[in-house]
Amino acid sequence: MQILPEDRSFSVGSALRILPLGDSITWGHGSPDGNGYRYKLLRLLAGNDITYIGSHKSGSMANSNNEGHSGALISDMSLHALKSMHLQPNVILLLAGTNDIYKDVDAATAPARLGSLIDNLITMSPNAAILVAQIPPMNDTSRNAAAQTFNAAIPGIVTSRAGSGAKVLTVERDPRFTTIYLPDGLHPDDLGYGLLAGMFSTGIQRAAEAGWISEPDPLPTANRTACDTFLTWDPKFGTIATGVGSADSAFVSSWQPAGRLATGNVGPPKTWWGADLPQGKWVRLADMDGDGRDDYFADGGVNWINKGEIATGLGEAVGVMFADINGDGRDDYLWISPEGLVTAYINGGEKKGGGWLWTSLGQIAGEGTGATRETTRFADIDGDGKADYMVVGKEGSLNAWLNFGYGDKPDWYPLGIIATGIGDAAGVQLVDLNNDGRADYVWLDKDGAAKAYINNRGGSGGLAPDWINAGSIATGVGAKREELRFADLNGDGKKDYVWVDHASGALDVWFNTATGGSYVVGDGTVFAEYANPLGISLECTNF
Repeated sequence: MQILPEDRSFSVGSALRILPLGDSITWGHGSPDGNGYRYKLLRLLAGNDITYIGSHKSGSMANSNNEGHSGALISDMSLHALKSMHLQPNVILLLAGTNDIYKDVDAATAPARLGSLIDNLITMSPNAAILVAQIPPMNDTSRNAAAQTFNAAIPGIVTSRAGSGAKVLTVERDPRFTTIYLPDGLHPDDLGYGLLAGMFSTGIQRAAEAGWISEPDPLPTANRTACDTFLTWDPKFGTIATGVGSADSAFVSSWQPAGRLATGNVGPPKTWWGADLPQGKWVRLADMDGDGRDDYFADGGVNWINKGEIATGLGEAVGVMFADINGDGRDDYLWISPEGLVTAYINGGEKKGGGWLWTSLGQIAGEGTGATRETTRFADIDGDGKADYMVVGKEGSLNAWLNFGYGDKPDWYPLGIIATGIGDAAGVQLVDLNNDGRADYVWLDKDGAAKAYINNRGGSGGLAPDWINAGSIATGVGAKREELRFADLNGDGKKDYVWVDHASGALDVWFNTATGGSYVVGDGTVFAEYANPLGISLECTNF
């Protein structure tokens, strides 16, 4: 049965910088793709400028930031929210209380704690619209009764704050949301998450109609000193945290043959320059609709749906590249001139009634970098969902600029040389092999054999990645490297090995079934100074 919320796209009129705040349901536990309600809400809000914020990521979607913390109680959430308040949300989606009720952590006083949490959020972010959702039902009879009592108290808690001028509203539970959508008795299944998305979409629409959602506040500048130059340590405190001290296993590559997933012979768009080239030359694989699967200029992944011509083109087919510049999950259209100048169009998705929406950014990169078309690369190397800009040197070195922009247009922060290279520039590809959101360094030899270095983020304390040698990850399949691509065709977050037939454009695919190498010791650990109005002290330290 399909009960996902109907398409009810509407224009908020302002960019949305959304903080999803809650527990494992906000994180997406039990959701097949790990995105929970967040990706479904993104689709319901299609056409709006949306950025999710949060201190960590979960799910397969590119823009997967959130403050959903497994096991979190209401009393934990002020601290969790504080981690993201410097990013100035204008909408906060609050789903809190499930663990208090389920674990019976003084359930009778949970509404009072929720009120205190809302007060804290109002103090921390007075300009944000705060949407307070009623929690899902529970399979256990006594727990469900307590959940109903808790939910019944929420409108009164919210109304008392709204009556004082706060931008707070109740997101009422969809009456269709029953325990049949809770397979484990606590967490929704995919249909349940669809109902949650519909609830929050309705709440955002109500907040917009009330005039509560304005353009997000400017982000803080980076011209302050975070810590004193010299730190001293007082031994009286001893060990203040034992640390998780764990990481997953080392990266191990493996590939599952999937056979021919596209027959090719589609024929290039007549308006493309270079339409007389062999079809394999103009085939592009990119996520056009933000579903996490790379498309063959079509929608839906492995079952291809013809969308016709979606872009008229700017120049030769060999100059076309796709990359997600603004972090909305959809790959944008880039054209690189022979001199390496990059012109960009933001992918606004499929328009109602047909066609595709493109917004020009003009020239975004290439001036004065020494790049050419052949040496230009775009890939997300820091895991923030936005493609960064790199120029490949003759021996495969990488000169990198991080994409620090907010909104659609990028701002580039120079990192300098982040990799020394292991072979000629033509063999360098930057692709996520292990679903950690960060592009890894792959070098293909002329016969298609691949070596890889896994991107271990800035483990040495800087922004540039540490590279972990994974050795040989593929021996080749008899194709030349110019016929080989890496693209995620099944939506698992790992780029697959694809042979694009030179003559026909057909795709032969080996699914990436690699394991390990996704996270390291210390991921998620934060030491920071934050001046805040609640008296919560996070000391400035370094390590």
